[in-house]
Amino acid sequence: MDIVLEAIESEPKQLQLSAGPDEIEVVSDLARLLKDVVYDVSVRRVDNEIFLDGFLSFTLRYTCARCLNEYDESYRQPLNLVLQLVPEEQVPDEEQDDFVLVSDSIKAYNLATQVRDMIALSIPMKPLCRENCEGLCSQCGTNLNENNCDCHKERIDPRWDALKELNSKRQPEAH
Repeated sequence: MDIVLEAIESEPKQLQLSAGPDEIEVVSDLARLLKDVVYDVSVRRVDNEIFLDGFLSFTLRYTCARCLNEYDESYRQPLNLVLQLVPEEQVPDEEQDDFVLVSDSIKAYNLATQVRDMIALSIPMKPLCRENCEGLCSQCGTNLNENNCDCHKERIDPRWDALKELNSKRQPEAH
């Protein structure tokens, strides 16, 4: 996703950039990019600043944390970025939040880092195929969204056994 900096002028120009999953390299055990990431952007230059305003579109394939089925989710998110062209010695080692300082000597800027970060922020901590996913039976492994099972569902915490014994020894009082 390279932006050719010297081609950007003060008049806004529409661009459509794309990058494949291998170019973006989203590293996650929870999700993977399914197809190309597309960035529809309007670019313009004001002095030493380049404004990129547009939308990032991508599709992620998740594995549900409850039922282990795979499902796809598409995203369209705004991405607004300002590249500030500065002399090489002013470019910091780490990027800033509001502006990305870029050496004024480079010809093109690759957006892969910003795109990768944006995709990573979209990934939920616990992906679910649907909000009310029933998951898998803990005893037989049946997907409870698709079938019922005959497993004994009553969960009894063994720490309550002593109270159960007391209750069974208790005799009803006569009036």
